[in-house]
Amino acid sequence: MFPQNNLVVTSIDIQSVEPVDQRTRDSLQKSVQLAIEITTNSQEAAARCVQLLLTGGRCQVCLVISQEAAARCVQLLLTGGCSQVASSD
Repeated sequence: MFPQNNLVVTSIDIQSVEPVDQRTRDSLQKSVQLAIEITTNSQEAAARCVQLLLTGGRCQVCLVISQEAAARCVQLLLTGGCSQVASSD
């Protein structure tokens, strides 16, 4: 309640939220793009692994793909390319 004019706010409907400063907006956009890229790469790697296993391929290839994906994630974190680490749960 605002005592000056007896205004009472009973509810708020937020349609969208956008960062005010450009640096935060750019960082958020980059994080979303990286998350999409990592998810896409992970799904593609999983599909390649399934295809290899179904055609009698070697499991060692799947291990290499997983190690490459992990190395890419570490590189992104070390270079500041990703500001947050999200759980895959």
